[in-house]
Amino acid sequence: MNIKSIIESILFASGDGISPDVLSGVLEISPAEARDNLLLLQEEYTSRGGGVRILEIDGKFEMSTPPEYAELITAALQKKKENPLTPTGLEVLTIIAYNQPTSRALVESVRGSDPNYSINSLMDKGLIEEAGRLKTPGRPIAYKTTDAFLRVFGFSSLDDLPKLSETTAQIKLDEIPELEE
Repeated sequence: MNIKSIIESILFASGDGISPDVLSGVLEISPAEARDNLLLLQEEYTSRGGGVRILEIDGKFEMSTPPEYAELITAALQKKKENPLTPTGLEVLTIIAYNQPTSRALVESVRGSDPNYSINSLMDKGLIEEAGRLKTPGRPIAYKTTDAFLRVFGFSSLDDLPKLSETTAQIKLDEIPELEE
C-alpha cells in the first residue's frame, strides 16, 4: 500500500482541507506519519513547480492552484459555461422540463440515444440539477430544472411552460415516479 499515493488521491478527491488526524483514522497510521506524508507530498509539488500545489491552512492540507493562474483559470471555466446550447442539449432540456423529475433512462428512451454528455453539459450550465432518487428499480438519479432555467427562458414558474396538446406531445407518462425522501 503506497500511503503517499493514497493521501494524494484523497486530497484530490476531497476538494476541501483534510487533517492528518482524519487521514490517520482512515489509513490506520499515526497522525505523525500522515503529517509526514503530507509534508513530503507538499515538498514534491513545490519542487516540481507545476500548476497544482498543496497548502496547509489551519492544520488541514488541500490542493490549490497558484494565485498567478487565477485569471486564466476563471476565464477557462467561464468559457466552458458560455458554450451555447446545442440542438441536442435543448432537446434534452425540454424532455427534462416537461417530465421532471426524470431519469437519464427516460431521456434516452425519448431521444433514442445516450443523453449523458448533454445532461452533464446542462448541469455545468446550471440549467438542471439532481432532484434525489426515483422510487423505481435501481433507484436512478432524478433530474429537474433549476431557477436559472426559469431565468434564462423568462419563466416565473414551470406553469409558464408552453402547454403540449395531445397531438403534439411526443411522450405520455401514465405516472411520473415518486422521489425518495
